[in-house]
Amino acid sequence: MKLNNKTTMSLAAAMGCLALATSANAAIISTSDTGGTFTITTNVATLGTAAHDDPSPIWGGDLSDGRINDGTWAYNGTHTFHGGNTRAASGDPTRIWITWAQDYEIDKIGLVHADAGAQYYTYDYELQSLNSGGNPTVDGDWTTIGSIAGNTILYPEYAIDPVTTSGIRLYITDPTTHSGNHVRFSEILVQGTAVPEPTTTALLGLGGLALILRRRK
Repeated sequence: MKLNNKTTMSLAAAMGCLALATSANAAIISTSDTGGTFTITTNVATLGTAAHDDPSPIWGGDLSDGRINDGTWAYNGTHTFHGGNTRAASGDPTRIWITWAQDYEIDKIGLVHADAGAQYYTYDYELQSLNSGGNPTVDGDWTTIGSIAGNTILYPEYAIDPVTTSGIRLYITDPTTHSGNHVRFSEILVQGTAVPEPTTTALLGLGGLALILRRRK
């Protein structure tokens, strides 16, 4: 079979489209009560930037310093987010997220709900992924992976359908009916593998095509 320039360009375009394609909406496959011993092996959360939008007290400093995803899951008494009655009483969800500079294919998410003094973790929340090219401060740029109602697990780990994303968010929808209107949270762990940049994938595809053409001459 002889490939002409038109065929080569069509194949290259197809590869470019594949490189730009994103995964379909993910869903939670299973939930595990880890008891603090997670099976997550490649915690990419250390590559992220942590953020929050709750005006309530933050214990141990501003989460923007990265402590919420510093790669150590164990709550140590100082690194924790404490969301109080201010946000809960207004009915406005609390948003805690981490983002990365590039896309990762994520297949597991672990959460550490802190238990300082009292265990404030029996609330409702959604796990969400950031849409391709999305702005993490815009609610419409996040897609829900799964919803958890009345969580009762202190150290849950969620296996999910693989999703390609540059961010994961904990969207706490209802702390008002649980835990005395409080939220205490310590860590997000994320398992995934880096996804090559689209240009890199396209160049690799073109390189492969060049080899094929050379061999057929």
